[in-house]
Amino acid sequence: MKITSFLILILFIVFGCSPEKKENQALVDEMNFSLKTELLDAWYPRTVDSLHGGFLADFNYKWEAQGPQNKMVVAQTRQLWTSSEAAEFYESEEYRKIADHAFRFIRDVQWDKETGGFYTTLSRNGVPGETDFGGAKMSYGNAFGIYALVAYYNLTGNKEALDLAKKTFMWLEDYAHDPVYGGYFNSLQHNGSLLSRGNADKLEVASEELPGYERISQKDQNTSIHIIEAFTELYKVWPDELVRKRLEEIYELITEKIVNEKGSLT
Repeated sequence: MKITSFLILILFIVFGCSPEKKENQALVDEMNFSLKTELLDAWYPRTVDSLHGGFLADFNYKWEAQGPQNKMVVAQTRQLWTSSEAAEFYESEEYRKIADHAFRFIRDVQWDKETGGFYTTLSRNGVPGETDFGGAKMSYGNAFGIYALVAYYNLTGNKEALDLAKKTFMWLEDYAHDPVYGGYFNSLQHNGSLLSRGNADKLEVASEELPGYERISQKDQNTSIHIIEAFTELYKVWPDELVRKRLEEIYELITEKIVNEKGSLT
């Protein structure tokens, strides 16, 4: 959930629409307490994995860490996005340090230095291939990588973060983009080969020939909407013509193919 953006929106609505300033301030204070004390302070710094890098994700109701603590790309990149947004919103050096910690893990461990792309999951100590996903990757998780890296770049101006966001975009272009029908396939092998639909757990490679498209993982709405979200943020800081082209392409895919006659997403 984009908590900081949500708070900004509410602040605008509250101060812009109602003359009851005292009541407005009480609401703002309540929301700020929920955001800062009940959410951010609950997760930080206890989720920071100071031993292996990145963040812990599994806790019981007593806030005791439990389980294998595998590092999933979606969880790790969301931590980078959240800490970056929090650092900017509160002008906080504490959250800035957490964002720096998150970026280092994303850059140095979650990213596959051999063939590119972010691993879907790693073991707690950063080893690929030791989880249920093996060395697989997915467009969905890489989209979150772009989204988070841009947020960190906006916070810090760190060109290395922007360069990695660009590399992730180009990796998706090379391996996940469908040059025939447009859009992006989600499930990929370690080397970028597509996984056949319904057999991601078996790592079965789909045919590269056009008839094999029937067996390749479908283009789902969840992947598509997060890709357009990530590419929109990337385009704001890198107005590249190919990014714009892919944005228009996936927008058309969502509005013309994924949104059905009833107005909901397929």
